Amino acid sequence: MDRIEKVFEEAARTGKLNQIGHNTLTSEQTKLALHDLHDKVGQGLPAQSNLSQDQHLNLTMYTAQKMAKDGIAMHEMGDIRYQEFNGKQLLVVQNTQESKFTTADINKAIAVPAEQTLAAMNQPAQVQEHSQRRSMHI
Repeated sequence: MDRIEKVFEEAARTGKLNQIGHNTLTSEQTKLALHDLHDKVGQGLPAQSNLSQDQHLNLTMYTAQKMAKDGIAMHEMGDIRYQEFNGKQLLVVQNTQESKFTTADINKAIAVPAEQTLAAMNQPAQVQEHSQRRSMHI
């Protein structure tokens, strides 16, 4: 199994991307959505972008994290486009209803390993669960 499959498998298994808002995806649907995001990220980059396979994966997972944070469900992903703003190279992701969008700083994203992004995605849920358990004992 290559690195992309390992990361996507772990992302689907942990469930953070499976449920955003009122939407629930199966693990298999989440993996397919990540592959779709991976493809769209590649298509959204300028032709002169020469990202390595690892950088492309890092950018994909960073973008998925930003989508989750901003409430864009994987199956609601619409257009992805490249934009430069204040000297930053950004990927802009819009949902299919065009009511939400998020941005991913490309240079920041490619420097963060996909596994680290995945671990960070799972951390807030664990912290939240801990605080909920603690409040139940008060």
